[in-house]
Amino acid sequence: MFRSGSSGAALLLTTLFLAGFAFFSFMGLSYLYDGDLRWSLLVCLGGVLLLSFFLWLACRTKTERQRRLPLEVISLLGAAAILFLGRAPFSQFIYVLENKSTIDSLATAARNSAAGLDIAYLDYVDNRVKNYRKNLKNDSNANVKVNSLKRRLKPEDLNNISEARKAWIDQLENLNIWNPGTAKNLYHLIGASEKWVAQYANVSRIIYKDEGSATKPFSMPIDDIKGRYAEFTTRHVPDIWSNIAMIVCCLSIMAFYIQSNRSRNKYKGRRA
Repeated sequence: MFRSGSSGAALLLTTLFLAGFAFFSFMGLSYLYDGDLRWSLLVCLGGVLLLSFFLWLACRTKTERQRRLPLEVISLLGAAAILFLGRAPFSQFIYVLENKSTIDSLATAARNSAAGLDIAYLDYVDNRVKNYRKNLKNDSNANVKVNSLKRRLKPEDLNNISEARKAWIDQLENLNIWNPGTAKNLYHLIGASEKWVAQYANVSRIIYKDEGSATKPFSMPIDDIKGRYAEFTTRHVPDIWSNIAMIVCCLSIMAFYIQSNRSRNKYKGRRA
């Protein structure tokens, strides 16, 4: 059924590259699906099982009589289709690997932005209260009005909220390209930052009449971080290195099939 001395090495090569292809595709899907690891795993697992089945069927039919040739061709076409569909997520992770430094800096920027949000808001509150106090320097009720503004801008549970956020952010330190949870954590971190900024903007939206027209609600831009993250969650056209890696991977996955030996019986005619 197999060529002597080569089937073991071919099987090992196929298995290793099939596992590598599955991992790269899974990682690529995790970025394309905004960190949805469950869906990425289901899609990847389904694709790998189908690919393994088609390869097994192709090898099995290759060693039998010629009447099984159509089934062998169908199996090869099925395997080729799965590999073609897997090219997109596989190449996506190759793109991520090529931009490792950018991903690392993005993770650092997203974490620092979220961690510095509460500090930025407290600075905003201090400056706003200070300016309000200056505007009320001739007002006999200045202290009452300033304290009213403080209570409105700084909720009583602000410290507890800040501590909970800090504890959550500290758990996200291991953001690197080989961590399957990086895409998911970045997605939730950026989304949480947007939500927190919106909450602070809502708290600070009411402006007292003596504060002046220059006073604005709290804001903190994170569009740059969102844009940089979107670069890795948007499908990219495979570059030359992705194509080379894909070709090598496909040939290695097909090694077991290539090494299998078609039965010689089909070449022999019937004896008289």
